[in-house]
Amino acid sequence: MADGVSSTMRKQQPEPEQSLAAIAATPEQRTAIERLREQVRSARRAERKRAPLISAADYLRGTEKRRAFRQSERPSSALLEFARLADGDAERFKAKHPGYFPDEFWKRQLPSDDELYQGSVFIGERPNQPSRPYWQGYRDLLRAAWACAFADEYVVRLLNLPTPRLGDSDDYIKAAMPAIKVRDRKFEPIWPFQRDILALVRCGWPVRLCDWCRQPILVLRPNVRFCPGRGQNSCYVEHRRAIKRANWHRRKRVYRPARKANRRRAGA
Repeated sequence: MADGVSSTMRKQQPEPEQSLAAIAATPEQRTAIERLREQVRSARRAERKRAPLISAADYLRGTEKRRAFRQSERPSSALLEFARLADGDAERFKAKHPGYFPDEFWKRQLPSDDELYQGSVFIGERPNQPSRPYWQGYRDLLRAAWACAFADEYVVRLLNLPTPRLGDSDDYIKAAMPAIKVRDRKFEPIWPFQRDILALVRCGWPVRLCDWCRQPILVLRPNVRFCPGRGQNSCYVEHRRAIKRANWHRRKRVYRPARKANRRRAGA
């Protein structure tokens, strides 16, 4: 009988939504209750439709796809060749890429340390670097910018843009660069090297130093770490050879007996 009474009481007990509707005496209260019910239903539907978590591999693939740049946005190979240029290859670069830099770019000379620090007192050893061509200093600055993923401070100096710093007048690398005035693009376009630097800045990530030779490289995928090429003397092959050699020296006490046993087994 107790079970029958309890079941009867449960049937007579109003549902939560019915009790709320019964309590609401005014139309404003009923409207507020309906609004709350709709919010709860929307939250439940959103919970059921929530997208599953993606894996790390899918995230990396999506990031690489978003960062990929079109063929028209890639800089020319001249800037990379200039960043890897040796000290004695200036004439070859000028013959291969005429008009890439201003003519005055190749004629200027950087001051020597004696000219730069004359009258200065040094506690330690006094710098004694001789004068050298300006393009070598600009190439070293480009390599430093390449290693720092073209930070804003390097981009400003490479493009020869005016900066509000007080010590900018003492920057002999920038002071020696040819004065490039503000130009009207309808009459005189920017130099090709400036266009390539801006293209690299817009790309975001494809500039890197090779993990083996530490030379600048232009990568097309985020996981590229070495200079292009898979020959016997390529950076990737040299890197793998060094890893195998280090692994051999670390575990030679295990490898040598196994190798001797294999040789005896093969000879038998």
